[in-house]
Amino acid sequence: MLREIWQNNYKAYWAPRLRVELANLNLHYVTNRIHYLMQAAGIYSAMSHRFNKPMTTADYHQRPNVIKDLPEANVWSMDVTYLKGSNGQ
Repeated sequence: MLREIWQNNYKAYWAPRLRVELANLNLHYVTNRIHYLMQAAGIYSAMSHRFNKPMTTADYHQRPNVIKDLPEANVWSMDVTYLKGSNGQ
């Protein structure tokens, strides 16, 4: 049954997803048991990763941290996203 579910889903499913599919058929197994059965049957997922993590890049020069060297008594910080502007936004 594992092999059939695996082949019908483009050989992309791994143990956690196969566990969900088996649970839909009222067959409840632990993920580690399914992983063991997959290894014994020679079943593996054809997918490695869906996507790469995005990189944080900026196309402009970063502004310097001007308050880094000031004493803490002279620095205030706040979040002003809740203030309503004069144009109503």
